[in-house]
Amino acid sequence: MSKYINVYMSEESDKIIGRIVENTLLDVWDGKNYSYGGVGNHGGISKLKRTIEDKQFVFIFTTQWQGVKNRAWLISDEEALQYILNSEDDSLLSKYFKNYDVNLEEDD
Repeated sequence: MSKYINVYMSEESDKIIGRIVENTLLDVWDGKNYSYGGVGNHGGISKLKRTIEDKQFVFIFTTQWQGVKNRAWLISDEEALQYILNSEDDSLLSKYFKNYDVNLEEDD
């Protein structure tokens, strides 16, 4: 069963614009746990089926810590690209940014 999470206009906003299925696609293995930004925290990303205020991506933050709320908010394409590049997950890069070439070296 999928768990849904509220999506807000921004990280600071209280305005809920919808819901999205929770995921942890940005989590990185640290040798003991998958996490994002610290033990017990998780990061995800999703692309919307429509653009809202020129934004089509959502950053998803979930946590196992009591008293901290799970949240998701709209992010720009550039922010989404940075989150994906930081995760070093090339499958996400090819899924969401098919034409982005991470190789900055000239071909020999």
